[in-house]
Amino acid sequence: MGLQDLCMGCMAETGGAAVCPQCGFAESQAITGGGLYLPPRTVLNGRYIANSDTCSVAFII
Repeated sequence: MGLQDLCMGCMAETGGAAVCPQCGFAESQAITGGGLYLPPRTVLNGRYIANSDTCSVAFII
């Protein structure tokens, strides 16, 4: 599993689908924030992944 296969809405594996089969999130709907948010898939401290536009993070296990 790579970062490209994770949904940035719910962090489930998408299998490369454009729309997440779990939550329906499409990256095309993500808000870029005009530089206020980290881009999706930004890895922080080698341990966390920034997802969508909520600035939430997920642990890399």
